[in-house]
Amino acid sequence: MLQLPLILALALALTFAVIRSGNGLHEAQTPLVFFAAVMAGAALSAMLFHLQGARRATRPVLAWAGVFACLATALIWRERIEETARLFAAAPAPTAALAASTGEVELVRAWDGHFRAIAEVNDRSVALLIDTGASLVLLRHDDAERIGLNMRGLDYSIPVTTANGRSYVAPVVLASVRIGDVELRDVRGAVAEEGKLQSSLLGMSFLEGLFETTIRGNRILLRQ
Repeated sequence: MLQLPLILALALALTFAVIRSGNGLHEAQTPLVFFAAVMAGAALSAMLFHLQGARRATRPVLAWAGVFACLATALIWRERIEETARLFAAAPAPTAALAASTGEVELVRAWDGHFRAIAEVNDRSVALLIDTGASLVLLRHDDAERIGLNMRGLDYSIPVTTANGRSYVAPVVLASVRIGDVELRDVRGAVAEEGKLQSSLLGMSFLEGLFETTIRGNRILLRQ
């Protein structure tokens, strides 16, 4: 029976190690850590079932082991889970009948009071917050890297003020920005420094290129 506390201590140590690693875990390492967690859970289950007289105690112990495994998995894949949640939260409502024509898209105000959309930037999906106060299409560092921009050649020389305070952004030219049937090419944009921007912004460098941008109540109409 002395083996049981030792096994539980090892499971807790594994979970704590994952928590401590957090964002520092390299993407290439996540499958290895996940595999290690699964193997540890399997070994724990097998040993518990072979302990004499421990079958009755197995259920609650396995339940706690499952909780720790779920926690470790969630922490390992935290960045991808957050990105998926951000994309779903920003999903535009279906285009209304009045906005069904080619070159138009109508978006519904999100629960937080902002207009959001899933855009195709350089043919990659990016969650954008529509911000008329932003002069450019401003991308989070992670989003810019994900859509394939050359991050090494960026020059963070333009001062800006965001919700996180004053920082610098790097100017870029985006090959294409598309929301529904509305698409512009060679759009002026910028990339924020890492960790300086919570959400990528759809600014005036895109909106000014449209024929019409109209807000009616909880809807915004973008017409090319």
